[in-house]
Amino acid sequence: MTTPNCTVEGCTNQTHGRTHCATHRDQIRKGFTPGEAPDRYVDAGTVRPLLLDLKGKHSMADLGRMLGCTPRTVARAAQPDTVKISRTLAEGIRFVSGEHFEPVEPIHRDKTGISGPETAEYANTPEGMAFIAECRRPKARKAMAA
Repeated sequence: MTTPNCTVEGCTNQTHGRTHCATHRDQIRKGFTPGEAPDRYVDAGTVRPLLLDLKGKHSMADLGRMLGCTPRTVARAAQPDTVKISRTLAEGIRFVSGEHFEPVEPIHRDKTGISGPETAEYANTPEGMAFIAECRRPKARKAMAA
């Protein structure tokens, strides 16, 4: 028995469920329309000059620590070839280099999501502080059944 192709237009992957391949099934599970999820990767060429400037000031190991990745990933992003890097790494490079930029607008998977500024405003209220304290309190260990 052969498995049919994904029902998303232009996708030739085989289905791993009833109608969608693994990629599009995951997009649906995360709340996106299949085939219209935002790309996680951007061209490294947009931040390469900033990265090369940072490379002159810091070692690769230090850059890796600052950006939260391995030195190998930093070296790959600095290569002259056209490579794609994650959007978060590109924003990290911009941040570490001191460039003023507006981060990408957060993706709201549904229409009821709250924004970052609303969350920060709530965190400064007495109710928000109590909620944060409650979340940070260590959980009581379950008594072992004997």
